[in-house]
Amino acid sequence: MAPSNSGSFILSDTVVSRTDLMRAISELQQLSDHLMQASIREDSSDFTGISPVTTQLLSDNGIDPRDESQRQNLLDVLDSLKTSAPIIHISFATEPSVSMLQKLLGWFRTEVHPHLLLKVGLQPDIAAGCIVRTTSRYFDFSLRKNLSQNKKLLVDLLEKSDAQC
Repeated sequence: MAPSNSGSFILSDTVVSRTDLMRAISELQQLSDHLMQASIREDSSDFTGISPVTTQLLSDNGIDPRDESQRQNLLDVLDSLKTSAPIIHISFATEPSVSMLQKLLGWFRTEVHPHLLLKVGLQPDIAAGCIVRTTSRYFDFSLRKNLSQNKKLLVDLLEKSDAQC
């Protein structure tokens, strides 16, 4: 059964970013076009252009990809999410692993919003940790900031260490 609104809709953990969302929309539109053309030609060939992300999205929502009304309902929900889903920007010093991003995304979707999307960036100068931005907040959890805030303590410890040697 297709979702009637975005409240009953499950955004799969495989859809991490707005790019993933746009790709799923594009693939569903291509599937619709293929099925319409196949029905006109009376061709029963399968469509092979569906990624694992879109397949998981269909599966999580119990949608039969061959059912036009369910597909259209899903496309409507995805189109509304394209403009309304909250996006959190997270910058890391290095490229995060897919499993780490999915765990982070799962936490955000449980604690903040079920349709939240991530935009991941790289800032090697933060050394370690991350920087999180929303439309109204900025959180700096980087090693760079921590070291800057504790510069006097670090200098004192280094001087104390030199004095002991």
